[in-house]
Amino acid sequence: MKRRLIMAALASFIIGVAGCTTRHAHNNVIVERSALTDLSLENDTGQAVDGLRVQVPQNLELITITLMATPAHCSTLPQPASSVHATTATFTWTAACILPGDRLSLEIRQDLSFVAPPLSSFTWLQNGMPVGVP
Repeated sequence: MKRRLIMAALASFIIGVAGCTTRHAHNNVIVERSALTDLSLENDTGQAVDGLRVQVPQNLELITITLMATPAHCSTLPQPASSVHATTATFTWTAACILPGDRLSLEIRQDLSFVAPPLSSFTWLQNGMPVGVP
């Protein structure tokens, strides 16, 4: 019993250090876990935009991409505000309110993983078309 408690405590410490969330129940060390990547993306296109497309590697599963913060001068929230179980998310505002230099905060979560999911690419959009891409 003592060894089991030490192992559970050690597992909780390792999971916490890796940036994961855990939940314990009924003597199971891990019932639920997820790894997070927090990002801040800057509009460096030199023009106002109304959309953002974000991609993670195609081989990842159980991904949720959520927009955590948008500039205060955007009067509406983008649609959708998150993408569940998809490797690509496109956020679209009703107007080009993301100004040059504005930053958006994103969270990429991968359920049932210890490894924080990487960002493959992101593209700023205006009327659905890429902006600032050669």
